[in-house]
Amino acid sequence: PITCAWDFGGGAEPNVSTETAPTVLLGEAGDYAASVTASSQYGVDTREFALIVYGVRAWQAHLKLDGAIEGLGLYTSLAVVNGSPAISYTGDQGCLRYIRATGAGGIAWEDFVTPDSESNVGYYTSLAVVDGKPAISYCDLTNKDLKYVRATDADGNDWGEPVTVDSEGNVGWYTSLAVVEGNPAISYKVAGCLMFTIGLRE
Repeated sequence: PITCAWDFGGGAEPNVSTETAPTVLLGEAGDYAASVTASSQYGVDTREFALIVYGVRAWQAHLKLDGAIEGLGLYTSLAVVNGSPAISYTGDQGCLRYIRATGAGGIAWEDFVTPDSESNVGYYTSLAVVDGKPAISYCDLTNKDLKYVRATDADGNDWGEPVTVDSEGNVGWYTSLAVVEGNPAISYKVAGCLMFTIGLRE
């Protein structure tokens, strides 16, 4: 069994629950820092998250998987990768990041990886599994290009070189990646119109 120790800030002792988050009275509406520590026979892991409180017993919890940097976590895309949830998103300085849970429930997560480390390239991400490996379509805002990158392993620990799919004009906004007849396909916005492209599988 998994035991969770919840810390809702303010120096209060954590509340312990084995199933769900306990009911808490946080008072005034606002943003609160909190954390949860999960313990099991496999080890212990602590994650920070933000509580957005709208009123008494009305709140949302957001698990913090990456650091607290302005703009971090924009343009997320969620998919199941090799049996576990995974997320692509905008990282520090606008780079492209990817993170995957260690199990199907998403209780614990691996460290993030950076498939494209250039500044201001990881926007409007779309994550999908292409031929058994995670792949991401995204917008390079610096060059206004549509880009695509695919992992070299089934979990997404290592990634290949990013490919520029379209570089004509201001392209790559609002990408959506899917597999069409076995090949990766991307829909996206081009400065005032909608485009669609399909790639060939290796």
